[in-house]
Amino acid sequence: QAQRDRVMAKFRKGTVDILVATDVAARGLDVDDVAAVFNFDIPKDEEYYVHRIGRTARAGRSGHAFSFVAGRDMRKLKEIEHYSKVTIKRQAVPTLKDVMFRKRDLFLETVKAELEAADLATYAEMIEKFVGAEHTTLDVAAALLKLALALPEAAQVEDVKLTAERERGGKHDRGRSESGPSRHRDLGATPAESGMTRLFLSVGREHLIGPGDIVGAIAGETGLPGSAVGKIEMSDTFSLVDVPASEARYVMKILGHKQIKGHRVMIHISDANDGEHAGPNVGYGKPKRFAGGPGAKYQTYAPAENRRGYQGKFPGNKKKKW
Repeated sequence: QAQRDRVMAKFRKGTVDILVATDVAARGLDVDDVAAVFNFDIPKDEEYYVHRIGRTARAGRSGHAFSFVAGRDMRKLKEIEHYSKVTIKRQAVPTLKDVMFRKRDLFLETVKAELEAADLATYAEMIEKFVGAEHTTLDVAAALLKLALALPEAAQVEDVKLTAERERGGKHDRGRSESGPSRHRDLGATPAESGMTRLFLSVGREHLIGPGDIVGAIAGETGLPGSAVGKIEMSDTFSLVDVPASEARYVMKILGHKQIKGHRVMIHISDANDGEHAGPNVGYGKPKRFAGGPGAKYQTYAPAENRRGYQGKFPGNKKKKW
């Protein structure tokens, strides 16, 4: 609590410009001049959403609330709109180029105001020392602008990869090869490093899961250090994760009975048919039902290491319903 109070004091004074908090930590925040609230995920409860965005535009001030929404959370957003009786404006995520242009424009507006109001004689003398046969005034100005803005090179930062929208045809409309093996052909193109085994996990970006969530789940559930987890590749519906070969079976055994951010995980050793497994989440070791109608008994699969010839194959691969 004492640490929270110190952080809040800095935020109120403006010493800290950005505050990252969970719903619990954000309860009771009383700051009047918050310019914007960003919801990294959509709250499961409509009242939580109203509580979150209520931190901005207080006491007659203006403010904005932004929410990052993808996949299945679009439905939840509609419920929030209905509950709060407001229309939430939908916008595209800005690209790196958009951000750079905006930052540049804001800076140039500041420079223009400085040119009109300030006495620049001292600074002009300093610039004259650089201007000569090798460098023009424009060269010096461009160099200073680069230092002041510190814009990243386009090659250093990737734009956010957005999932394809499925507004037409509903969620079951695949469109142009939107699902299936061809969609995932680039994943797993390079083999796992020596001493590592590549695992398939039936969760991806559309489940609002990132690489950090996968590393955290493996480390937290199995006790392996996060540094032991190797390369992670993610598609919308599944992920490929490299783990030490000696621990692969253990990771499958433990993680196959767990959930990542509320999604049960199907996990097996990666193979050429991974794109076909990217369907509903099916847990490792889930009981298989015998034929016989209502009241039929269930058979539980034995641990992977006890199944002869186990290669991570599941009945779901044959498109049978579990």
